[in-house]
Amino acid sequence: MHSRFVDLNNLTAAVTRRELYAAGYTSNDLQRAERARIICRLAPGIFAPPTMRDAPPEIRHRARAVATARERVGALSFVSAAAVHGLPVWGIPLSRVHLSKAKSSAGSLSTGIVMTHCDRRPPAVTEIDGTEVVTVARTVVDLARTEPRIPAIVTGDAALHLGMCTLDDLHTELHTAAGFPGYHAARRAITQMTGLSESVLETRSRMLFVDTPDIPEPTLQLTVTDADGTFLARGDFGWEDERVIGECDGVGKYGDDPRRALLREKARTDRLHEAGWRVVRWGWHDLDFPDRVLDRTRRMLRPRAA
Repeated sequence: MHSRFVDLNNLTAAVTRRELYAAGYTSNDLQRAERARIICRLAPGIFAPPTMRDAPPEIRHRARAVATARERVGALSFVSAAAVHGLPVWGIPLSRVHLSKAKSSAGSLSTGIVMTHCDRRPPAVTEIDGTEVVTVARTVVDLARTEPRIPAIVTGDAALHLGMCTLDDLHTELHTAAGFPGYHAARRAITQMTGLSESVLETRSRMLFVDTPDIPEPTLQLTVTDADGTFLARGDFGWEDERVIGECDGVGKYGDDPRRALLREKARTDRLHEAGWRVVRWGWHDLDFPDRVLDRTRRMLRPRAA
């Protein structure tokens, strides 16, 4: 970053200590600016506009990752690539920035705040606003290899739903990872990814049902019509034989307006009740008590009294 573009009073992006020193600032200048809340510290040696202090963790990580990449060799990868691509990173630690660079043998080097992966696979890199980032498909596969199954599926579902990669892309990348640690975990996770889940909440809910054998597998995004074929609603989850709809009440719909979504969901529930459908609803915090969601769903799925 050229020094003339660095103005502590008008920062628009994260910058490194080295960049600020190159612009003529001293350590005392940075300490005074931080105390005056002109800047905030994202991580050791990285500063950002004060508005970044209260930003969501994934946004803070994205800013930190981009700044880090300017001074390191390699492309942003793993959770850092996911954040820069704008994918959800629910349940994945954000403490370290991840970079990948080519090497004849795989391995990694960690400094505690930056993890550099040496990758013997052919490069799979794209550029976002001047920053090299590992492609979406490889990012999803790498997360599926190294992170818990459900958080990895959350990211993969979002990538598929947003059209940022296809299942074929994921299987192609999976093939390149054969023999890597976590390959079999990634293969299992990819078989459970779908572009039909529209939010983190939907993916988490779907996997709760998938992992509960006594609940029938629901249809995703079930379209419900009345006896005349007139559209009534589209349910996040549907059990058609039991005439039950499952609705996730959350603010995580990809690209959706939460207020409008809630109004639509209320109107949908009214139409469904009038047509003889039952609706079971849950929200983000309900999944902290999964047995409650499962018990309510089981009650709805029981045959109605004659």
